[in-house]
Amino acid sequence: MGEIAKKKQRKSFVIKRKKRKALKRNIIIFIFLIIILITLSLKLKVFGIENIIVKGNNIISSEEIIRMSTLEKGKNIFYINSKNIIKKTHDNPYIKNVKISRKLPNTIILSVEERSAFFYGENNNKYFIIDKESKLLQIKDEIANMNLIYVEGLDYNNAKVGNEMLPKEDRKSKILQQFSFLIENNISGIDITSLDIKDVLFIKVYHNNMCIIIGTSDGIEEKLNKAINIICSKPKLSQSKGYINVSFKGHPVIFVEEVIE
Repeated sequence: MGEIAKKKQRKSFVIKRKKRKALKRNIIIFIFLIIILITLSLKLKVFGIENIIVKGNNIISSEEIIRMSTLEKGKNIFYINSKNIIKKTHDNPYIKNVKISRKLPNTIILSVEERSAFFYGENNNKYFIIDKESKLLQIKDEIANMNLIYVEGLDYNNAKVGNEMLPKEDRKSKILQQFSFLIENNISGIDITSLDIKDVLFIKVYHNNMCIIIGTSDGIEEKLNKAINIICSKPKLSQSKGYINVSFKGHPVIFVEEVIE
């Protein structure tokens, strides 16, 4: 009886081993067939690019973005090099970021985040268009209807389009970012027309011909709000020439030049 039981046990073990081998073989064959199927499917013309959609662009035309991307209709949507496309589109300084997505079977979507012109400077009869992060976007001969804020105190001699005018850790760069945020969120109706950061210890901003002396960058928001509230309470200051000194604690000093008729 013992010998018969051992034979049955060995036979059962052999059968199980054969089943395991057969299962592994079938799994390998199945995976191989899936790979072949996927490879063949990806090469089908149905996945050739037919539509290229650009979203989020207001400054650069869709045609220009598509041209920079080097995307071509007919090319398989699974074979495009996303990193290369992003790199090429970033050649335009107005483009901050691009996200690429696929919509089966044949559509590519380019979601674009653009930089906005915010400041400008002038040098040798040329206008230097700058964004909120001090990146030089463009050099132009004229800036009619662009509604930008003049900034004084930057070096334009070696400026190159696409580069930052200032290192990110530079105090002037941080001051520009602070002011751009405050100006962008200013709902008082008192517009800031220019900014002077030649001396970071004696910062000045202008509302028309009225100079607002900020002084150091400490407490910029509080100082600017104080000056704006003064102008709001005395509307004639908007049309006057003079200064409001809010660079120190205490009551601001207000000076208005007399108009000689």
